[in-house]
Amino acid sequence: METKQKSPHNETMKWLEASLLEALFIAVLLTAPVDAESVDRLDDHICPGSAYVASNNTNVWTFFKDRSGPLTPEMRYINNVWGYAYWHPFQVGQTLYFRGKMQPGTHLFEFNILAGAAVDTEGVGQTLLCMQFGYRPDWTGFIKLSSKKNGQWSNTVQIDKSPLLPRQFFDLSIYAMEDRFEIRLNKKFLVEYTYQIGLDYFLYQNARKVDLDKVFIGGQIFQMPYSAAFPDGRFNFLDSIMLQAVAEKDFSINIINARNDVALKFSVNFAEKCVIRNAKVAGQWGEREKNGTFPFTAGDEFELQIFNTPLFFTYFVNGKHLGTFIHRAKSAELYPIEYYSTLEITGRVSLRHLSICKAKV
Repeated sequence: METKQKSPHNETMKWLEASLLEALFIAVLLTAPVDAESVDRLDDHICPGSAYVASNNTNVWTFFKDRSGPLTPEMRYINNVWGYAYWHPFQVGQTLYFRGKMQPGTHLFEFNILAGAAVDTEGVGQTLLCMQFGYRPDWTGFIKLSSKKNGQWSNTVQIDKSPLLPRQFFDLSIYAMEDRFEIRLNKKFLVEYTYQIGLDYFLYQNARKVDLDKVFIGGQIFQMPYSAAFPDGRFNFLDSIMLQAVAEKDFSINIINARNDVALKFSVNFAEKCVIRNAKVAGQWGEREKNGTFPFTAGDEFELQIFNTPLFFTYFVNGKHLGTFIHRAKSAELYPIEYYSTLEITGRVSLRHLSICKAKV
């Protein structure tokens, strides 16, 4: 099938527009009433070190040499509030991720997306989303969402029966669409929440009365099928692909080498409830492998990480090891297996975030 080539000029303009927008947000930050030095920039990935991140609505990678903050989040005391606080532009196509659990001795914890200040202060700023998880005296849970504009709270949505148990670890993702958030709890769809104010005004994110072990923001609007050259034209040994996505139906993740053969075809098949792995070497497909568990559910979010090692690929879904696939290209001189050049994602999957985690050396 013939593929339409993207215009380099258009790609450059998209990158420039995104860069100017972030510069504008930084200018807003510097004039905000909260000391900027007390608020970390939220990281764009969860890699332990350096990373390439797909961003700016293109198939061009953005390189982050160092993390802005530690991999495990740290609480701070800001404006008489003890909790987690960050700044980062929030754009359509991006997802804000939290993982943690409720602190002991509390019946309510919350997450906020704000403008003007990193914490909600009387008479200062606006709140695009305040999301509260609460528990009644009998420990039945509820979830409350609301917004604050010009000092007035409104647009309240309450979920009377929370699926989250007290002190249970949770994964919360907040995906920004054109006019609303899509919110998922423990990978499953929870609710959509309509914006009361334009998303572009909002710069700060915080969490209170909760212990977090993961928080980051990132992603873009991915055009599917998605294809991008690996950074530096190769998928190095001990590097890993990290992606978050929502499975809709069957999909495949392909790692392609410079000779246009497929080093790994990782296919999720819902009809057979299996993950099929195969490779095409010198134009010929080999034997399919499909042993192992099936950790995917249609409509649910998932996290997939694929490591490249000198002997095999190894992959994890939602933090659990799923299996390995031995490299089938053997000749280091004629067919250098680390020179995998292209990543391709096809099928019925909604890609939310994609990064290449660099190995620590």
